[in-house]
Amino acid sequence: TVQWPSSIAHMMESSAASSFNFVALPGPNCLIAGLSHRTRLLGYTLTPLLVLLVMVLPALLFLALSPRGPPSAGPSPLDRAMDAALKPTLFLLFLLYPVTSQATLSNFNCHFVGVGCFLMSDYSVRCPLDEGGFVLAWSVVSSAAYAAGIPLLFYLILRYDKVPPSPP
Repeated sequence: TVQWPSSIAHMMESSAASSFNFVALPGPNCLIAGLSHRTRLLGYTLTPLLVLLVMVLPALLFLALSPRGPPSAGPSPLDRAMDAALKPTLFLLFLLYPVTSQATLSNFNCHFVGVGCFLMSDYSVRCPLDEGGFVLAWSVVSSAAYAAGIPLLFYLILRYDKVPPSPP
């Protein structure tokens, strides 16, 4: 047997009395189970915007509060602030893209059942394509912003930075 130092042995004995199983924790779907389809859609599409705003806010405040002076030889405060905000923002957009795109595009995936047309993702909700209204309008706007806008933003940033396309 291994003879552990007394401090480590005590720590191991203390941790053996309690355990924390991350796999057994409830998923985020349990938190939104009782919410309406419209509320879930707004949550999936507005929460990332709020998180992005919180991430970019320090850079924007820095820009607003930084003194304006003669140009310096190094990168400007604007360039430094944009670099500081852009990398984590793009990473978050990369992670959020599948979730937000699926949440918005699923509103166009309907299935006809004997009494009418319903969403495939939630058979308690009538198809927005038939019903129209806010959910349809919001789905079109958020699909354009997320499903098409995020890849377009990445492409435009690559073109702005003059990243050459990879050879075939």
